[in-house]
Amino acid sequence: WDSDTIAYERDIADQLWIMHDSVGFEIATGGFDISGYDVDMGSYVTTAQPDLICDPGSVPKYTTFTCVGCPTGTFYNAQYRECERCPFGTYQDQGFQLECISCPEGYTTRQDRSTQPNQCLRLCRPGYMSPDGF
Repeated sequence: WDSDTIAYERDIADQLWIMHDSVGFEIATGGFDISGYDVDMGSYVTTAQPDLICDPGSVPKYTTFTCVGCPTGTFYNAQYRECERCPFGTYQDQGFQLECISCPEGYTTRQDRSTQPNQCLRLCRPGYMSPDGF
């Protein structure tokens, strides 16, 4: 998506939410009428939320209808359109990222969702022993 398309779709989504709120108010106050058919109070139900288009590296937050960036220690998975934890052996020290950074060869992390390069620790070298592998 280019930035003009994203901006256009966000404008449409904003207008739809304004209409949503207006119709909801009219129904709640008993003033909604479609071609002579009255809608009973309480019968207005929203079954799905509109799709919010976010820039790569961020995901929709429907409670505020905004996009939020994937935090450090995570990356944006474009296939599933969600933030995922960086796996063992990788880290991400910036938000809004599309991939994690691999530790150098011979190094790994103690946990997933690592956020700093200094969390990459040297593995125990062959021929040596360590209680935790580091």
